[in-house]
Amino acid sequence: MYCDFFGLRCRPFEDRADTEFYFATPEHEEALASIEYEARFGHGMALLLGEPGTGKTLLVRTLLRKLATSDRAVVLTWPASGQGDLVRETCKGFGISLPASHQSSRLATRLSRHLKRSHKSGHRSVLVIDQAENLTTQNLAELETLAETQRDSESPLSIILSATPRFRDTLARNEFGRLRQKLFGERSVGPLTLEQTGAYIMHRLQIAGAGERQPFSPDAIGPIHEASKGIPRLINRICDAAMVATYGAGKSTIDGAIAAEVAMNECGIERSVDVRKLGLDQVDLGVSGWPPDGGGGSLVSPQPSRSVPNQIQNEEWGEPHVDMGAASDSFAGAEPQALACAESARAEALGSGSDALISRLTRATARAERAGATTEASIAQSSAIEKHLTVLNADAERLTGRLAETARVAASSLDTMQQRLAVLDEAAQETAAGVEEKVSQASHVASKLQEQIAGVNEACSKGDRVQSQLTAFADELADKGHGVQERMTRLMASVESSDAAQRNLADLLEHVS
Repeated sequence: MYCDFFGLRCRPFEDRADTEFYFATPEHEEALASIEYEARFGHGMALLLGEPGTGKTLLVRTLLRKLATSDRAVVLTWPASGQGDLVRETCKGFGISLPASHQSSRLATRLSRHLKRSHKSGHRSVLVIDQAENLTTQNLAELETLAETQRDSESPLSIILSATPRFRDTLARNEFGRLRQKLFGERSVGPLTLEQTGAYIMHRLQIAGAGERQPFSPDAIGPIHEASKGIPRLINRICDAAMVATYGAGKSTIDGAIAAEVAMNECGIERSVDVRKLGLDQVDLGVSGWPPDGGGGSLVSPQPSRSVPNQIQNEEWGEPHVDMGAASDSFAGAEPQALACAESARAEALGSGSDALISRLTRATARAERAGATTEASIAQSSAIEKHLTVLNADAERLTGRLAETARVAASSLDTMQQRLAVLDEAAQETAAGVEEKVSQASHVASKLQEQIAGVNEACSKGDRVQSQLTAFADELADKGHGVQERMTRLMASVESSDAAQRNLADLLEHVS
């Protein structure tokens, strides 16, 4: 609405935990480091304390943005009623569908098994419990059960508790001594100082695109800080209302006067609007004497007159609306009594013969007639609005009936689906367990085969060495065989030569004989 007027790209003081507007004070940075350490290493439970509106939720969201994409975080905002099973809600948060018949011990076992599988897959698991001060004694006992999973290094679960300071008194009770031992550290975030309030306002304006322009004058910071007590949520509310008021007034700077007035309104001081702001003058609903002291043209009541509420703030949606019924009643009561008052005063004036009084009464009668005309128009408008609201109410009732029936059917279908999913999930988990066991057996057989293959390879290596030795021995024998053959050849040659010599000798002897 006022963004273009102040040159902003978005509303800088929206009441929502937007990490883009995170304002880092030393306290907030220390608290963020503490919960981030717990989220990454999971050696205990981190405790974040702070009054409502001091930025605990924004710190948690800032942490979630810093986690790795493989990490799995679940944020449980515990209701003020304290009703709920913490272990079961944690299982639901991590996507474990369970039948209602499962007991807490079985739920814890299933959760531990799930966390182990997630850890083996490279996923860290982070559980954040917001508004932990609403946890009941039974819930805190269940929290101890969740904390026990941190003992197992194969299923790390990081637990972060966000609560108001009164949660510290709950943990101080003797029955929660073991739970206190699980706390890794306690960090608190408090209200901003006066200097931090000014820096906080400037920081949000810069993020929203204010640039060098500073709509808030220095004298506006003090009233804002004083009214908000340094609570960031209240600072946002006051600053947003101040920018709306300044935009409506056509001014370019929020000064101290505007800031003080808006801060007074935002801190719960209710103010009503007199009838003049609706086009009427206040009139006396029961004048006992005439004329009023001091003269003048207005009819003044000695007692407080009825006034119409200006705007009633709708707490759920934040949209203002006007109570037309109250306005209609006020107008309807004002018109006839104002005319009666004027006629009575006119009669007294005629009796007394006072020209000045007649003049006053004439003016009063004219004002009463104008009031009557305005009242008639307002009543007609109120009647039209009432008829329109009646039609809308009938439509809303019919729509509510349809939505209720649709919600009932959807709830029934959802319960049936959850039961089926629970059965399928349990069957899938049992199948997965069987597959894991078979994979383990296959891995064992494969390891044995690898050992046997290693033995065969070693035997083959030994055979290769023996073969090479035999080949060398055969080559050596072949060489020796060749030498023996040559010797035999030479010996045979010698024998043949001896035989020839003998024959020659025999021939010679025979010739001699």
